[in-house]
Amino acid sequence: MILFLYGPDTFRSKRKLNEIINKYRSKYKSGLNFAKIESSDDCFEEFKNKAETISMFKEKKLIIFENAISALKSFQDKIKKYLT
Repeated sequence: MILFLYGPDTFRSKRKLNEIINKYRSKYKSGLNFAKIESSDDCFEEFKNKAETISMFKEKKLIIFENAISALKSFQDKIKKYLT
């Protein structure tokens, strides 16, 4: 599942993001499959490593991209290609 939180109302976006993170952390206490990545041209490999790492626990992964919409076009293209 992919969720996009964006728009001019940053207060509600941050509140919703914190709600998602808190819900995830309350369900999956270890936090081993949680990652927060600042979108930049060179962070695609970090994302790919996190996404492809297989966990020995039955936890879902939560990977958060900050500023993904305003990221560089090359980063966006890499993500689109990887996810399709």
